[in-house]
Amino acid sequence: NKAPLVGLGFGPDGKVPGKDNFNDDNSWSVRANLMAYLGDALRVQLKYMHREYRVHGTAGVLYGNELDTIDYVEPFNRDNLDIYNAVVDYDLDGATITSSTSYYKRYNLDRQDTTLFSQSVFGPVDPSSQLLNQNKYNDFNQELRIASKSDGALQYVFGAYYSKLNKNFIQDGFWPEYNDYFGATVIGE
Repeated sequence: NKAPLVGLGFGPDGKVPGKDNFNDDNSWSVRANLMAYLGDALRVQLKYMHREYRVHGTAGVLYGNELDTIDYVEPFNRDNLDIYNAVVDYDLDGATITSSTSYYKRYNLDRQDTTLFSQSVFGPVDPSSQLLNQNKYNDFNQELRIASKSDGALQYVFGAYYSKLNKNFIQDGFWPEYNDYFGATVIGE
């Protein structure tokens, strides 16, 4: 005989009002690979991968029974990822020239409940407070190399590599009473 689940965020029937699944996540991905031989000396390979990941609800149990929660703001996480890659090989008589180009693109957004932290610093707060994290990544990589393919004792590889990463990170926390606590003035107030 189990007692009904009652706690902050749960109704008398042990469920979050208006929610079928309080904690859920889903993910899907797709990969594609195409290789073409364009003559005896030229090979081209194209690759692509996409993944989406979604999480809703609390990340863990904080207090009480296994389904109790103290979250006032429903946390979530959204993550999108794309990876592109192209490899071109060209065979010469005694060497192979290879070009590899990759592009990585990722977007992540998550929300966390910071109400308990805000309450510990500022006292009772209304409305609840939250922290939004937004990450954007764009990464480009290029490699060009020439490698010997003879049977002799001397083998060689010469190459060059270039990489450029752009990352934007924004963290936005709405904390009631924050400006008053630090004596800050908000433009437009």
